[in-house]
Amino acid sequence: MIFALCFTITVFLCSLPTGMILLTWMHDINPQQHGSKNIGMSNVWRIKGAFMGGLTLVGDLLKSYVALHISAKLGVSDTMLSVIGVTAVLSHCYSIYLRGRGGKGVATAGGVLLYTTPYLCLGLAFLWFITRKISQKASIASLITSIFAVIISHWYASEWSPMILVLLLIIFWRHKENLSRIRSKTELSSHILPVDPL
Repeated sequence: MIFALCFTITVFLCSLPTGMILLTWMHDINPQQHGSKNIGMSNVWRIKGAFMGGLTLVGDLLKSYVALHISAKLGVSDTMLSVIGVTAVLSHCYSIYLRGRGGKGVATAGGVLLYTTPYLCLGLAFLWFITRKISQKASIASLITSIFAVIISHWYASEWSPMILVLLLIIFWRHKENLSRIRSKTELSSHILPVDPL
């Protein structure tokens, strides 16, 4: 019964499309109609700059962190907490509020890692920003960081390693179009686009 409650809370909380809510509320812009048409931090950053991208990042991190925190406080075991973590990311990627559409899951997965393996999360965040700075492509940074998350967790956070592997698979699946664009050298950069409200 407790797990069912935590699962439901996670789905409703982590399905919230932070980037869309912020851009629509503050700028009357729908991120699904601009840039990569994604609702996550990278596209929001691309559309309206670092401040809005940062707010989106914080929102997407917090919703999964809070979902896991609530679940742990209600007594969910570590094994079931891993399921909650995966549910959080899937809920972001396939939001019930957007009829199954959503983001790529990277920031929400970051919130899961921030709760379960905070030191690993901080190290991966540093790696993500460095890789993004070098490549100028958030997708490349996200994919490389996800691979390192699985490798490092195998040695330093083995109890969470299966969950992190599943998160990697979700992130790679959600980036399949990015992978095609990377191969064809048509992937969008992280540069800000001039966007006016519709």
